[in-house]
Amino acid sequence: MSLSARAETNAKRTGTALIWQIIQNLWEPTTNPLGYISLGVAENLLMHDDLLAHIHANTKATSQALTYGDGTGGSKRLRASMTRFLTKHLRPVEPIQSQHITVTNGCSSAIEHMSWAIANPGEGFLLGQPYYGTFKDDITLRTDAHLVPVPFHGIDPLGREAVAKYEEALLKSQENGVKIAGLLLCHPHNP
Repeated sequence: MSLSARAETNAKRTGTALIWQIIQNLWEPTTNPLGYISLGVAENLLMHDDLLAHIHANTKATSQALTYGDGTGGSKRLRASMTRFLTKHLRPVEPIQSQHITVTNGCSSAIEHMSWAIANPGEGFLLGQPYYGTFKDDITLRTDAHLVPVPFHGIDPLGREAVAKYEEALLKSQENGVKIAGLLLCHPHNP
C-alpha cells in the first residue's frame, strides 16, 4: 500500500525538520549524556516531577473520563466551565454558550480544525511575526490554506499600530489573489 500523493508531499515538507531529529536524541543524565537539551518545544522537562506530583495529588478521574462520555467535543462539565471562564475574562457582546465550544487535544489540533473549517483551499490566514513555528503546518499542511506572515518591524504586535500592518498584509494578499479567511492572534513563543 502506498501513501496518497498529498501525504507524500506533506511527508517531504515536514520530515526534514531539524527539531524531529533533536527530539529523538534528547539529553538524559544517565542514559544519554551526549544528547540534546531542546529549547525548541513548548515543554519544560524540569517541571515534570512537580507536575506529576500535583496531578496525582489533586485529580480524581472517574470511569467517565475514559469514555466518549458527552461526545468528542469535550464533556458538558468542561464546556460549561470554559463558558464561564471565557465570559468572565472576555466580556463578549454576544453571550458565549457551551455549544459554541469544542475541546481538542491541544492547540495544534484546534488550529488545524479552525483552518479546515473556515478556509477554502488557497485562502490565507494572517499571522503576526514572530510566530510559533508549528503554526505554519497547523494552518497549511492538510488544509491547503496559505499562511500570510505579517511583519511588524519593531512595533508592538498586539498594539494599535499593528492594525495598520494587518490591513497592509490583507490588501497585498487581495492584490495577489489570496482571499484572507482569518486572523490568528498569538503570543510568538507558545500557542
